[in-house]
Amino acid sequence: MSGAVGRHAAAVAVCLALGLCPEGHVLGAPLAGAGPSERDRAYEEGAQAEEAGDFARAAASYERAYRMTTAAESGPRLLFLRAAVAAHLRADDAREPRAHLCPARALLREHLAASPAATGATDPLAALRADLARVEQRLAAPGAPDCDAPAA
Repeated sequence: MSGAVGRHAAAVAVCLALGLCPEGHVLGAPLAGAGPSERDRAYEEGAQAEEAGDFARAAASYERAYRMTTAAESGPRLLFLRAAVAAHLRADDAREPRAHLCPARALLREHLAASPAATGATDPLAALRADLARVEQRLAAPGAPDCDAPAA
């Protein structure tokens, strides 16, 4: 099983195990008579692009699915966010234009800023904070884009 296919299968397994599959699906199977929603299609386009090695297109599709998901649907929303950020990082790893780091950072910052502060001993957003730290570390490297520079 290739890496992209394995990651997609793992994401689907988590979705199924937690009952967080995109709307229009129950335990991974489409509801009778319900066609895939625009959000489902965006997610599927992302998975197909990722399997084809087109991480830029995958990131854009996953981000589209994320943006179509309400904050109240925290499970699917988090799944789409993590998929988008991971695809942006893989695009950067593949030496595609390093500009993928800027949208990844913006997505993470936006999500974290809109999330309630952690209370108690565990931080449910710790993984996202670690992703943000990894993105910011790459942005500090020589040759990384300046995400804060005004657009030309």
